[in-house]
Amino acid sequence: MADYRNCTCIACRNEFTPDDDIVVCPECGTPYHRDCWNEHGHCINTELHENGTAWQNPNNNSNNENDRERILCHKCGELSPKSSSFCIHCGQKIDRTDKDDWQTRSFIMPENSYNENSDDDMGGATVREISGFVGRNVPYFLMRFKFFFESKRKLAPNFICIIFPQFWFAYRKMWLGSLVIVLISFLLSIPSSLSTLAAQTDMMLAYIQPQLELFGEEAAEIIKNRIISFSQLMTENKSILSLTNTICSYASLAMRMVLFMFGNYIYYRHSIKKIKSIRESDKSLIDSQSRIRIAGGTSVGFIFIAVLAHFILTSALTYIALMI
Repeated sequence: MADYRNCTCIACRNEFTPDDDIVVCPECGTPYHRDCWNEHGHCINTELHENGTAWQNPNNNSNNENDRERILCHKCGELSPKSSSFCIHCGQKIDRTDKDDWQTRSFIMPENSYNENSDDDMGGATVREISGFVGRNVPYFLMRFKFFFESKRKLAPNFICIIFPQFWFAYRKMWLGSLVIVLISFLLSIPSSLSTLAAQTDMMLAYIQPQLELFGEEAAEIIKNRIISFSQLMTENKSILSLTNTICSYASLAMRMVLFMFGNYIYYRHSIKKIKSIRESDKSLIDSQSRIRIAGGTSVGFIFIAVLAHFILTSALTYIALMI
């Protein structure tokens, strides 16, 4: 039952008592004595109705706490208001049973309450070390790393990874992972690239005609014949190429979905491994912390390297397809 202590009925101007029969306006929530409501027959708090706002109970101090506190969804790893019954991101029912007591005990926390200088362990590295390694967006990753460490779960969505996984890995200095993704993406894009080259043969010949003339008439004719032969070969095997392209498209989507679900966990394991390696190789704590910051953080430059690597591979494929 709602608490109306120290609240006043706006009709009779008397404070409510525990024994009063109280009703509220169904539209704005303003409380009345039942007799006062029956006397007027409608809500007289016209200001709230005109503004489209609701009456605020001054005794509900817990509302402000709930606005500041969040609870972690054990399914998607996102934060929802403490008072929510369902996750506002994935719709999963938030279970507060004893079985999942770790969820309500460990993860209900005020926003911005992360102690980035804490020496608490998070699976092989301290919060301080992880904060230095992550560099940017520390609260976001601390929250997810805490989720991985305490819940032993691995799934927490990373929406960038479903679109540009190779660039996000490069940005977070996971170079080997970025290179592997670039290579796999390139291989899966080969059928599509070959189909595009075959479909745009005439346009390509018109575009490179000025460059072909530089090689001389005989060499230009040889190159043009090879391009035409390649186009005919792709046309003759159009059905096989189309099927392969479909399979590769689904494989590419599957790879992105896996990285979408586990990209943050991969970064968590990468961070812990790097920090451990640096700590074990350095005797000085100051040197270790400095190296951790240098090894971690972000790098926009490596995004351009990933783009360049993909461009080089695509250009090489075009050259090989036309010249062999």
